[in-house]
Formats: sequence, structure tokens, C-alpha cells
Amino acid sequence: MRYQPSPTIEQLYFAESSALSAIEQEAQEQLFFSRLRLSNGVFKTTAYRRMDDVNQCVAPLLARDRQLELMDVAISSGVPTIEWMRQLDEQGIGYRMTAGDLTIEAVFYSLGSFFQALTEKNGHPLQFDLFRMSFPNASGSRFRNAAFRLMRLFFGPLRSMSRQTDSLRASRGRLRAGILQSPFTLVSPELAAQDDALTLIEDDVLTNRDPGLLRRFDAIRAANILQPSYFDDDTIRMQVRNLAQRLVPGGLLIVCRTDQEGCNNGTVFRHSEDGDWESVERIGGGSEIERLIL
Repeated sequence: MRYQPSPTIEQLYFAESSALSAIEQEAQEQLFFSRLRLSNGVFKTTAYRRMDDVNQCVAPLLARDRQLELMDVAISSGVPTIEWMRQLDEQGIGYRMTAGDLTIEAVFYSLGSFFQALTEKNGHPLQFDLFRMSFPNASGSRFRNAAFRLMRLFFGPLRSMSRQTDSLRASRGRLRAGILQSPFTLVSPELAAQDDALTLIEDDVLTNRDPGLLRRFDAIRAANILQPSYFDDDTIRMQVRNLAQRLVPGGLLIVCRTDQEGCNNGTVFRHSEDGDWESVERIGGGSEIERLIL
């Protein structure tokens, strides 16, 4: 099979207009994220329309007489989040969405159109673009993998020439030694553009006990994260306890997993004021961790 190059950072995020159809644009975005390997070994994979049946199941369970506080955890590229938001808008459900993932904030470097780079905050490189050719860190092409390693050697001293970013929430960019360095939001471009009803945060559901998240949310969705294939039972129980602390009394926890055939199995749980859980709805065969929650 012929190798298909990933889009460049500029093509995906900074192009003013595109001749691509919506389907082609989706395919480009999916290809871009599928080749970004984070420093923890995880890929920023993305898939469109994967959560449609989950969204349809949850919608009738949400209140419509007030603005809801909702949270989506472990969002990866955030494509399912933007689709959930669209569905809520179509149904006329008022909400504020908080979306979190381990890696949201990144750094963008540019030497004009000659050389561009995208890295995590810790400096782990994700993609280099040279003369408008993309070189992601997991391309699958021998030529691009070798070129990526060479550019990584070049990028080390280049990065040291630029000013270190003290805060990624600072100004648009800093220029030093001809290198533009600026904060970058590593999610779907469409999600990153949602300012009015969305807050993006870096979040680990096992360790983040930010008091600003406690007793706040009417519903939390945890899709493809609370899995026995990822964590042991005790770790999953701890994650569930942390998420429970973020729910208001009577709040909903939506736990689901997409199998290899693209089918969703999940359960919607309600958390009572006295701390008990009940199952209120199932998607497919239900969540595989029901026994750990109930």
C-alpha cells in the first residue's frame, strides 16, 4: 500500500481555506493524530461518529430546565467531544463543557515556512515539518522515520536558542534567534475554536483532585479509558471514586468502551447523595466494569 503523508501542522491548523470536502478534512485530521506518539507511548487517535449511539442514549437523561455542567474525560483529540456538543446544541440542551486529557497543552516552533515543529511541554517532539513536508514521530515510513531522527538532532540546539516558555497561557508567541515559539492546543482544530461553551484542561482522573472540579458536574463521560486492559481493579475503583467526587448528588457517570468492530458497550450510572450507585441505562452489552462500580 502506498504511503500517505500526514498533513503538515500549517495545513491542518493554520490554512485559511481548504478545497477539501468535510469527509476529506476528517480523514486528514484522523491521519494527523494517529501518527503522534506522546511521551507516555499513547497515540492521539481520533474517530468520527464513534459515540453517536452513546449520545442518543444519554440525551433523554439530561435535564432541560437549566444549564448543565458536563465533563468529558480522556478526550484524546477531542473529536467525540465536539460531536457531543453538536448533539446537545441540536437538542436544545443548555450546558457548559469541561474537557480534559493528559496532554492538552503543547508548544509550536517555527522558522517561517522552512521548518516547523510541534512538541509536548516537556520537549518531547511530536512532528517536524520541513519545506511543507510532514515528519511525524510515528509515520510508518522508513524514509520519514529516519528523517525525523535527523531533525530531532537538529532541533535540540535550535530549541535551546529559543526562550523557554514559562507559561503556556502567556502571549501569542515569542521570537528569539528568528524562532517563533508559541503555546499550542493539541486537540481537533474545531474543538480548539470552541470558546463560548468549552473549557479545556489537562487532567488525570487518577491523580487530579482539583477542588474546582469537586461536586460540580451533572454528568461525566469516561469513554475508552476505564478499561481492565489498561488498569487493574483497584486503580479503576480509585478512578471511579475520584470521578464520583466531581459529580453533584444524582449526577450521571457514563462509562463506555468501543470494541474492535466499532460497537459501543457501556452503562450510565447515577450517583446518589448517600454515595451509592445505580444503573439507569445500558448501551450494547453494558460496561465491563459494572461489577466494580455496583
